[in-house]
Amino acid sequence: MASLRLLALVREEHLFLNPNLDASGLKCVNSPHGLVVVAVAGTVHRDTLCLGIFEQVFGLIRCPLGGNNWKIKFVNLKIVGQCPLEAGTPVPRPSIGYQTSELCVFYG
Repeated sequence: MASLRLLALVREEHLFLNPNLDASGLKCVNSPHGLVVVAVAGTVHRDTLCLGIFEQVFGLIRCPLGGNNWKIKFVNLKIVGQCPLEAGTPVPRPSIGYQTSELCVFYG
């Protein structure tokens, strides 16, 4: 359900979420019970405009039916808008505001 709503948001608003895959923009922790908590930060775009930044934390659980299939357990998405910036305007790479220990709270 959560993945369908996020897909609808992106499609209806014509948004593109561009993740920062550097170490400062991506963090991950595993729970002892198999839940994987992933946090990612990035920029939000529409066409050639940069509209703001996002920070998303989501939990993934492996599907017990085998394979490398994962299901979304929860999603926490924060989008912060800014004045639109034209393509080519330098934008600092967004970084995750959570420390690794804070991400453990999501499964604690």
